[in-house]
Order: sequence, then structure tokens, then C-alpha cells
Amino acid sequence: MSMDYEGAVSALESGDFQRAAEMLGRAAEDADFRSDVLNHLYSLALHHAGENVKLAEVSFRVGNRMLPDDPGSSLDYYQRALVAGLAPGEARQIGAMFERWASRGEAVGRPPPGPGPVRTVAHVVGGVGPGHPRSQYLETLIRSLKLKRIESIVFTTEWASSWFINPTGPHSQPSSIEAEVRVASIDGDFCERADRIAESIRASDCQVAFFHASLTEQITARVAAVGSAPVQVHVSHEGGMDADLFDASIHLFRHSFEQARFPDRINRWIPPASDIESRLGKIRSEKN
Repeated sequence: MSMDYEGAVSALESGDFQRAAEMLGRAAEDADFRSDVLNHLYSLALHHAGENVKLAEVSFRVGNRMLPDDPGSSLDYYQRALVAGLAPGEARQIGAMFERWASRGEAVGRPPPGPGPVRTVAHVVGGVGPGHPRSQYLETLIRSLKLKRIESIVFTTEWASSWFINPTGPHSQPSSIEAEVRVASIDGDFCERADRIAESIRASDCQVAFFHASLTEQITARVAAVGSAPVQVHVSHEGGMDADLFDASIHLFRHSFEQARFPDRINRWIPPASDIESRLGKIRSEKN
């Protein structure tokens, strides 16, 4: 390693992130972004320096380079880019990649529908914890489904755990969820982690899987792309999933419903309010 590298590491460790980013950027460019160590340290320095535009650009570039030979690491860098605020055009390219995986039947693909009515559904979510808005929504939804004699199993993806800005283990605290919660293992790369979750959902015989995530959560998107349940539904919370991987979308906010990216799929606006049970009853009566 060059003296620039040693100086950059020293700057990174001392908190001089701007200087570290400048030095690591030169070293990464000289290596044509083919050094895993430099790429990681450079993106880490950019994150701490608040250089989000550059972080998104560099991470997207690295992800594209790694995709053919190391898709698991590629998803890691795409996630860095998306969290940093990747432009919509480039984000759509990532969504199209997942669509190609789905069309090729990555892994074993979606299982066929089972006989009889839906009795158990899956909820795929980044993580759960007391007081988290998404967890609170899940609690309400799970209770409402239980009144309709539909049980739930929650599958966390732990998408932000064991990652470049969050290297520690799973953070989910499922005590407040009135359903079985399966906290994902963080062993392996992003593809290996996602494929295990998808296989677990298939083995649970859930007829429907609800995905509570945006495209930013790359592990969750991979679970949808490889096929986990006969029917897959996206639940749009803060952001959309710009990938055509679902049979239907539930929009919690009107603006999301009005700007639905895939109007040909079933789209429903169901606000996250206390009237969810009456709305579910109305939908059921319409079907009957």
C-alpha cells in the first residue's frame, strides 16, 4: 500500500473524513475501483464526510462493476448508493435488474398457489422494534387479520445490519408483535441472506407475502425477485419499490397511490388509520 493509503487510514481513524475521502478517492481512481478495501474505505469516508452525491455516484459505479461476478456485494453497493440519494434514473436501472432476475426465475421461483382459502400470510420487513412506526402499523394489521382468522408470520431482513455503516448484528426486538417473528441471520452476502429468507417463506406455506419496504432495502427486493409466495403484495410506506415484482400494491398515502409506478397492477389506497378493520370488511363484502 502507498503512503497515501496509510495517511488516508490515519485521517479516517482521527475523524478527518474530508481529507480521508480526498486521499482514498485518488487511490481508488488509480486502482480503477478494483480494490475492495479501497472501495469500502472510500465509501465509508464519503458517508462520514456527508458527501452523499459523490457517495451515490461512486457506489453505483462499483455496484455495476461487481454485478456480473459478485452480485451479493453489488447489492451492498447499490444499497449504499440508494441510501445516499441515488438519482431516479439510476435507481430505476437497479429496479430493472431485479425484474430481469425475476423473469429468469432466479433460485426456484415462486411456489404455485395452494388449495383452499388464505389462512397464513407473510410480512417481510427490514426490522421490528417497540415504537417504530412500521412496527406499529404491523401490530395493527396483524391484529386486524387475526380477526378475519388469518394468521401472520413476520420475516425480518435485517437489511441495515452487518453493513458498512452498521457492522453489528440484528437489531430487531419482536416482543411487541403478536405473531411469530423470524429474525434473519446476517451470515453471508446480500444474495445469500435474501435467498435464505425466501426459502424460509416458501417452507412456511404462506399463500400471500406482504413486503413492507422500499427499493433501498436491497435484501428485501432480492427476496421478492427470487419468488417467495404465490401472491406478492407491496405495501408502500415512506417510499416505493421501483421494480415490477408484485401482483398488487397497497399505498398508505394518497400521493403514493396517485403516482403509482405500475398502474397495470392492482393498486389500493388504504390509509394507516384505525378504520383498517372496516376497510378490510368492505373489501371482503365486495368480493362476496
